[in-house]
Amino acid sequence: MIGVSVFLRKPATANARQALLVFETKGEQDMAHVEANLEMGEVITDGAVRGYRLSFCNEPGKQIAGDGAEKLSEKLAERERDSKNRRQTRPRTNPNPRGEYVRRAVEVWIDELCRLAEDSDSARGYSSDSVIDSVSAPAPVSGLLTSAGDGYIVVSWSASATTPAAGFGYRVQWKLTTQTWGDAAAGSEDLDHGSDLATSHTITGLANGSAYDVRVAAVNANGLSTWVTVTATPTAPAPDPASGLSLAAGDGEIAVSWTASATMPEAGFGYRVQWKLASQTWDQASAQTEDLEHGSGLATSYTITGLVNGSAYDVRVAAFNEHGYSGWITGQATPAASGYRAPASLVATVRGYAAETHQGQAHVDRWNGALEGMCVEDFPGVSAMTSAQAQGHADAYSSSRWDPVVAELKKAEAAKCTIAPKPKPKASAPDPASALSLAAGDKQIAVSWSASATAAAAGFGYRVQWKPAADAWGDASAKSTDLAHGSNLATAHTITALSNGTAYDVRVAAYNANGVSTWIDATATPAKPKAAAPDPASALSLAAGDKQIAVSWSASATAAAAGFGYRVQWKPAADAWGDATAKSTDLAHGSNLATAHTIGALSNGTAYDVRVAAYNANGVSTWIDATATPAKPKPKPNAAPAKPVKVAADCETSGTGAVLTITWSAPASSPAEITGYGWVAFPNTALNSKRGTVKASEGDQNGNYTVTSPADPGKRYSVAVYSASAKNRSNYTLSVRAQCPS
Repeated sequence: MIGVSVFLRKPATANARQALLVFETKGEQDMAHVEANLEMGEVITDGAVRGYRLSFCNEPGKQIAGDGAEKLSEKLAERERDSKNRRQTRPRTNPNPRGEYVRRAVEVWIDELCRLAEDSDSARGYSSDSVIDSVSAPAPVSGLLTSAGDGYIVVSWSASATTPAAGFGYRVQWKLTTQTWGDAAAGSEDLDHGSDLATSHTITGLANGSAYDVRVAAVNANGLSTWVTVTATPTAPAPDPASGLSLAAGDGEIAVSWTASATMPEAGFGYRVQWKLASQTWDQASAQTEDLEHGSGLATSYTITGLVNGSAYDVRVAAFNEHGYSGWITGQATPAASGYRAPASLVATVRGYAAETHQGQAHVDRWNGALEGMCVEDFPGVSAMTSAQAQGHADAYSSSRWDPVVAELKKAEAAKCTIAPKPKPKASAPDPASALSLAAGDKQIAVSWSASATAAAAGFGYRVQWKPAADAWGDASAKSTDLAHGSNLATAHTITALSNGTAYDVRVAAYNANGVSTWIDATATPAKPKAAAPDPASALSLAAGDKQIAVSWSASATAAAAGFGYRVQWKPAADAWGDATAKSTDLAHGSNLATAHTIGALSNGTAYDVRVAAYNANGVSTWIDATATPAKPKPKPNAAPAKPVKVAADCETSGTGAVLTITWSAPASSPAEITGYGWVAFPNTALNSKRGTVKASEGDQNGNYTVTSPADPGKRYSVAVYSASAKNRSNYTLSVRAQCPS
């Protein structure tokens, strides 16, 4: 492939012709001429391709793919076809070091092009696809993580190794896994460089239950890094559970009530009540369910009927919505009869039988269970009526209305009910608090709880008591405090002046004028908190080399201070960390605490485990670890040697002519591979160029070289020098132009 760079200048006036410059290389002389006259930067080599990043009139970097690029590409393709036809009809001579045959075509000389450019600042440069740009795209990100929620995905990553600067940023893209990245539905967001460039982004407006691909790349003016991709699925949460479950057992029934879930009720929200015999399991078919769905007034209570008195029942309640069920709250209760209870099917009551009109039926009012829980003597107007009298009324009048009454009276007589007024219900103590939590600290315990279901009013409060766990509640060591109802009744209290290392029992109850609720209790042990070890380092990276491993990591989130540092340890992978082969080094905190370390003196071909932890005066963080195997790098085949350095040129008058003196030094990186050097010097034009070669052995003991060449007085020479090995040669190193005296 021919290395080509094209520059197009917009003319200063409509009549001025455009300046088009096309350089292609042919042999060493033409290559050196192009490199010198264009003041070329670094030559980039990729296989057989030689490309150039050129400067346009000392304004580097003006390579732009613009509107004229397509037309220029067509011109270049046409010229290349013509060149190929000519090459096929002539012998191949003077190959360049890569065995290619290339030619040079100059439409306009560089001096003329730059002179025209002085008339206007609107010059633009275009680069064909064969030019290799020496400026690279940024390094990719790493450590891509996601967390999914209700209609969103939070994506985070470890920063690119490229230093952020103007034009640098991150590009986040997402799509359904069923789509391709080219679909219009794929989303994208750029996080541009600023004072605090983020390494995370929240993607919203996503469909719950659908899997999404998310990818992140670093971006700058030179392009995108490689992408890092991960998949996540947004999911809406199930509701919060209900709380404060209360069960009140009755005759063949259990009244269930609870405190509402903290989740806001909406369409699809409700409560599920389930019950079963305690001897059964929840997965048995006999377990029963009732759903109370959201409406204008969603209930937080339900009465379970049709139960067997004397049998224990498990009851549980959960909140639900379209996304699932909350956790269950559970309890147990046993229905039982209280005295004689008439069936709920009884629908008639007798009121003052002496006032009956005897007109074919008794004066009967609607009953709806008036006998429930009472003996027959409790009913006004029928206290003297026996089952026999009732039977007479049933015979004389409407038996369909009196038959149930007769049946109930017979049951009441058989039960031998006593005549006693129903007692007035006694005012009850409050419901207990719940969810007791203890947080032990230095000589103290922070106590908190969830409020009682009983409404706080005058006389209401919470009682907190505590004692050493080894003592009894009646001992003098037991302490108590009351939190009385006020403008803001607390559900928390901190117990102080305790002994560190001693376990304490703590209990809490609600109280009012009617008594104290049941207690809720827990145990905790105060202790002076231990200072924490630092947060761990992250993003461990190992780069294996010749008998060494270069280790790097991302800093701990703990601020570096006196006593802080990083500990690097390594061992052969086949050994244990406790073996003598395990080595360690500490990087202590200083003015610039490093987050990298190179481990040397290793054995090539042996796998090594490496781990890193942060440490301070309080301890060592958790370790991060990885494995790598040192190896001597394989030499690149036919690799070019390094270029010569310190190239200089000078020209002086000698007799009737002039002498050009050229000096240079051997490169430090690969002198052993260098067999010699080549140099070329040419004046303002391409004519009368001077060239020569020097063996590596002809330099002085310090690797410095000097050659001289006859020159023409009054000429200005450009000089270029290259290094040569047995199989290849370096790029040219250029000198400042040397002016020969007239």
